[in-house]
Amino acid sequence: MKKIILVRHGLTDFLAAGRYQGHSDPPLNAEGRRQIENSAPRFSGEKPEIIFCSVLQRARESAEILNRELNLEIHEDVRLREMSFGDWEGRTYDEIIEKFPEAFEWWNKDLTNFRPSGGESLTELVSRVHEFYEAIKNRSEEVVAVVAHGGVIRAFMVELMGLRLDSFWSFELDLASVTVIDLEKESRVHV
Repeated sequence: MKKIILVRHGLTDFLAAGRYQGHSDPPLNAEGRRQIENSAPRFSGEKPEIIFCSVLQRARESAEILNRELNLEIHEDVRLREMSFGDWEGRTYDEIIEKFPEAFEWWNKDLTNFRPSGGESLTELVSRVHEFYEAIKNRSEEVVAVVAHGGVIRAFMVELMGLRLDSFWSFELDLASVTVIDLEKESRVHV
């Protein structure tokens, strides 16, 4: 593999309402489908040879839209799910602060190791993304696409760019964004 294309899924009603999604499984809404359709020319222009995607329907539907003209194999992988926010899922930022004030304060103090009740830590997310990358990095395809979630894409960027885990939240990723990491060049990231 020489290049990896990372695509974030489109908008859902949960996101439109400012709700944490995590492992919750809302579908794309009409705007989300439009966003992905608009990203399709950029995606296909990178000439992916295979697509991996999260098992969550917002990512799977995004991969299917991107794949309409390419007709590539799409492989779902549970390791590409978004970070689980446990009891925080389905709630807004303000609702989380109100209902879980001590936990939220702890999260702000230790962003890498804190785990919401029933959820997972950032360290755990990065570990499973690393496991997925190790499983695919020696594939024969030169260009591999991954359609997933903001947290998963940030984890890839930290991993592939050799950054410290505390830089995870430094990346702002638009919905339906296409990020290309060239694994053979010095300047490797193209957004």
